[in-house]
Amino acid sequence: MAPPTRTTTTDHEAIRRWVEARGGTPTARRGVGTADASTELGIDFSQHGRDDDIKHISWTDWFAQFEHADLAFSTNGSETDDTFFEFVSRN
Repeated sequence: MAPPTRTTTTDHEAIRRWVEARGGTPTARRGVGTADASTELGIDFSQHGRDDDIKHISWTDWFAQFEHADLAFSTNGSETDDTFFEFVSRN
């Protein structure tokens, strides 16, 4: 069986669809302002409550930070419910 193909995108709607299809919500590290370039973005796929270190934020704020940091969203290209992703530089 061939290894999964990597899929990398900056398309907001494609990212949002991928995340929401897997039950995810956008997050940032708690206590970090939405305009702060050092904000650590994430996705919460947890079905069992919240981690105290993260806060759920709107897609609008999440994508603003995503753009500010010049990131791309990369997955293994799986059509399954696999939740593996990583942020990569657009450069």
